[in-house]
Amino acid sequence: MASGPRIELDDMQGLLRRGYGHLQASRYVMLTITLPEACRTWLGGLEIATASPGGTEQTTEAIQLAFTYPGLRALAPQARLQNFAREFVEGMTAPHRARVLGDHPGSPNDANDWLWGGPKTPEVHVLVALFAVDPRGLEALCERVLRAAQGVRVTYRIDSHALEGEREHFGFRDGISKVVVREDQSECDGPTEVRAGEFMLGYRNEAGCVAPTPAFDEHLDPSDPREGRWGRNGTYLVFRQIEQHVEVFWDFMRAEAKRSLASMHPRSAVEIAAKVVGRWPNGAPLTLAPNGEQDVGAVDAFGYAASDKPGWRCPVHAHIRRANPRDDFVDTPEESLTRLKSHRLLRRGRVYGTPCDPAVYPNEARVASLFPESGSADADGRGLLFLCLNANLATQFEFVQQTWINSSKFRGATNSRDVTSSPPPARSDDAHTTFVIPDPVLHQRISGIPSFIRIRGGAYFFVPGIRALAVLLQSAARPQETPHSTSP
Repeated sequence: MASGPRIELDDMQGLLRRGYGHLQASRYVMLTITLPEACRTWLGGLEIATASPGGTEQTTEAIQLAFTYPGLRALAPQARLQNFAREFVEGMTAPHRARVLGDHPGSPNDANDWLWGGPKTPEVHVLVALFAVDPRGLEALCERVLRAAQGVRVTYRIDSHALEGEREHFGFRDGISKVVVREDQSECDGPTEVRAGEFMLGYRNEAGCVAPTPAFDEHLDPSDPREGRWGRNGTYLVFRQIEQHVEVFWDFMRAEAKRSLASMHPRSAVEIAAKVVGRWPNGAPLTLAPNGEQDVGAVDAFGYAASDKPGWRCPVHAHIRRANPRDDFVDTPEESLTRLKSHRLLRRGRVYGTPCDPAVYPNEARVASLFPESGSADADGRGLLFLCLNANLATQFEFVQQTWINSSKFRGATNSRDVTSSPPPARSDDAHTTFVIPDPVLHQRISGIPSFIRIRGGAYFFVPGIRALAVLLQSAARPQETPHSTSP
């Protein structure tokens, strides 16, 4: 099959192509713009890493930039901004969106209690993401970048790092299910390849369409005003800070293991936790390794429809099955894999906070850090910095969060949710949830499950392409001819 034109990697920020996994230390700095012209001058002097292939492993540092919608308005107050996604314009904390995402007022995830990005915190305009080989290199990079800062005020910053074995704080290997982005515009090969237009604006997606592409002032395609040249090679970034309550998680699993001793299915704390997650701590999926951790080779090459449709091995409400139903999304495996591609996310998340003391974990799930410190959590807690890239916030991130992760009725459930990733319910009488471990003879129902996470901050950002970033930062103030508009 002949390949089509390749995507323009040299005009994309590096985060669209790579997660900078070899740069194990990173810092995310949230800024508020105070003087737009000075801010543009400063940001314009930063060297932004691109997605161009080659030499990645030799890179010792990288800088990436992203903006909220209020940030774009603050940076270019008289510019015309068009065709931005409604979700991005309205923001993550819009009241109706809080219901979609589970950030209900009065709940532990209420945005009014967030550390950043909420209604009661300073408005976030700019995200500067810094990556370096180690903490010392990160400090040097941050000092160099922020020393020259003008026209901005730092409102929040948070560091992240890697845990040994690519694990998150609950002790499970993370980031296994990866998307392969087709770097030309021909048809995809196999179930894991996804067209670039699902993640990068200006290209055709799995439906054969080009998503509305943002435009800035006159930088429009005259042949189709919905396809702005300015927004091409950009994308939308979802950023959510998810605090993980590790001690609560493993205390509950141990208690449930004790209760199971009197049942038909006595299980260890790690076995129960694996059922909840869908994988063993080493990353082996239950569908391939139902009886314990083992080397299963390609840990992401499996489905559910043929061998585990009822969930005897991996419960249908386990985290990995909700987040990625694979070939068990709709009636036929083939249609499921095809339709799933329009809901995939390009994940770029990392962990943050000091690791727990190893004694918190059962022996089979002990986690050590790449750094020597361990013990009490930092002031900002410990958990995941969830970052994902998508071209369509509504059909990708928000669909997955509302329809799969948070839904109490996912796959016929009642009062259930993804207990590792879903926020707690809004109503106090639903403060706990249940989880069913299917069995051919007798299902095991785990009830009274508390919340193991808490959202501590979040925002939607736009990540411009390299040329678009230059236009934005070099823009001269012009009279606004028409009100800015948004795409429906």
